[in-house]
Amino acid sequence: YTVVNLPKEARTKKQRNSGIMSFPTQSLLPKTETKAQLFVDDNPRYDGTGVTIGILDTGVDPGAIGLSRLPDGSRKLVHVADCTGSGDVSMNIEAHAVKEEKGWIIKNSLIDNEIVLNPGLTLKSFPSEKGKGGIGDDETTNIPVRLGFKRAYELFPKKLTTRVKKYYKTRFMQQQHCHAVTVHRELAAFTEKVGEKELTKEQIREKEDITARLELLENKSGDSDPLHDDPGTLLLIVLFFDGEDYRVLVDTEGTGDMSALPLSFAMTDYYKEGQYGTFSHVDMCNYAVNIYQDGKVVSIVVDAGAHGSHVAGITARYHATSSDSDEEPNGVAPGAKLVSLKIGDSRLGSMETGTALTRALIEAVKHKCDVINLSYGEGCCLPNNGRFIELAEELVYKHGIVFVSSAGNNGPALTTVGAPGGTSDAIIGVAAYVSPTMMSAEYSALKDDNEGTTYTWSSVGPTADGAQGVDIMAPGAAITCVPNWCLQRNQLMNGTSMSSPNATGCIALLLSAAKAEGTQMTPSRLKRALINCADSFDGLSCLQQGWGMINVDKTWGYIKQFQNNPFQDINFKVNVSGRPGKARGVYLRQTEDTRAKQTFAADVNPIFGNEDSTDLQLQR
Repeated sequence: YTVVNLPKEARTKKQRNSGIMSFPTQSLLPKTETKAQLFVDDNPRYDGTGVTIGILDTGVDPGAIGLSRLPDGSRKLVHVADCTGSGDVSMNIEAHAVKEEKGWIIKNSLIDNEIVLNPGLTLKSFPSEKGKGGIGDDETTNIPVRLGFKRAYELFPKKLTTRVKKYYKTRFMQQQHCHAVTVHRELAAFTEKVGEKELTKEQIREKEDITARLELLENKSGDSDPLHDDPGTLLLIVLFFDGEDYRVLVDTEGTGDMSALPLSFAMTDYYKEGQYGTFSHVDMCNYAVNIYQDGKVVSIVVDAGAHGSHVAGITARYHATSSDSDEEPNGVAPGAKLVSLKIGDSRLGSMETGTALTRALIEAVKHKCDVINLSYGEGCCLPNNGRFIELAEELVYKHGIVFVSSAGNNGPALTTVGAPGGTSDAIIGVAAYVSPTMMSAEYSALKDDNEGTTYTWSSVGPTADGAQGVDIMAPGAAITCVPNWCLQRNQLMNGTSMSSPNATGCIALLLSAAKAEGTQMTPSRLKRALINCADSFDGLSCLQQGWGMINVDKTWGYIKQFQNNPFQDINFKVNVSGRPGKARGVYLRQTEDTRAKQTFAADVNPIFGNEDSTDLQLQR
């Protein structure tokens, strides 16, 4: 490592006290730029404890490094949900299990071999079938179960499917090569046997057979790829009821014999027990399950890409052994809990759908998230409009959940902010910043004259209807955890997809402090504090940086100063008449807009939060 002289504010508490200069490992996952590290050093209890963060993304791997446990030892990832439906399995094959000496035996006319389950499992009649015609009255015979099937490749991310296919193709070709060596020896023995003699018809046929086998094994022509249409493993899913919960077993070997599977492999809804499994040592892909519609649908939850786990790592990764000089630093809010809400559909290459986004917001409310992060976005025709925006506003103003999202990666041109992060009033839009220490730690840029700035690709406001677009900025890169199937512990990613979870972690610290001290907090109050305390940078316009870099320490001071001021909870909706659509500002960009003097009228309407009735004096 190269020794780098860090500014005092960029050093960790341990470095500040000892005067030690070292490689800026904390900038691998930046927390000094936002004063988050300083805030946690001064307030160790306010590390995100008591806060639940929803990650709307490609899904979070429950086995990813640093996402399993909280500082107190309890579970960090409290729920995972596939909101896309890409992992849904219809459990429409009904069967019955009979207990024998070797285990629970399941037979079905659609399956050639019998299915054997661990004899230690407890199987009971389904709640809806108890008392029907004696089924299930005997606790060892005719116990109803349900079966379903799913191709593993239908669950895997595309990159993983490609890697697994390549692995099996390589192994297959190695086996073919071994067979070819054997046939070469056979051909050599045949040649030695016949010598220079003229071949008989039988010997000619024998030699042609050996040669044909050799050509097939070596595939010299390259005309055929026997594994080109490899369908992958067909997973058998068995669902049963143990008297309290529906449980699922997944036969990842494809043999039907699950008698040796430990009892812990019988999984129920993830939020109940936090169980997850791995399909095989080849793919290293972890999965969890959720059960819906009284056991008629099983959702096998597998992430659609590495993006979601990386985002979760930035926000709340926690290592019990992490220290100020650790090469794998903790996330911004290591004490926070996580809820994974998969909106990236594996069938669509991890693209989100409206249905998935809607289901994710419902799950965020159901599992009591305090703040959610959406590191997704694209262009839109009508900013701050549509069904999803209505739901986002309800989430924020009615349910009091803070909504943070990436501003987009389409800069540096004007009006490149993406939806919904850079175009929606209810959502905090975050631009991406890179500091000198980040340049050094993450990109090996060691020049002394580097200055902090937004990334060139960080999207810029204003929105097409005249709103500012970007609210705040945060560090836009990190080296942190990725799913196990990536076969690496950490990875560098950059984008507003990374700045948004960094800001989300900072917000989790503030919410943690507010909960610990009993300070009133609403999304409107928090957003007002953030923008009033953000640090603006010379050389960057307000359209690039919004109100500036989030400053956790200063924001907490503002929140405490105005904690009893009810006006902090008021939000405002602005509508400018005489402009196309529901304009929120005056944006004169085209030549014809500035040829003549114009007069505009603006309506400013207050939003009083999530209360149905508001004090008349406050309204006035």
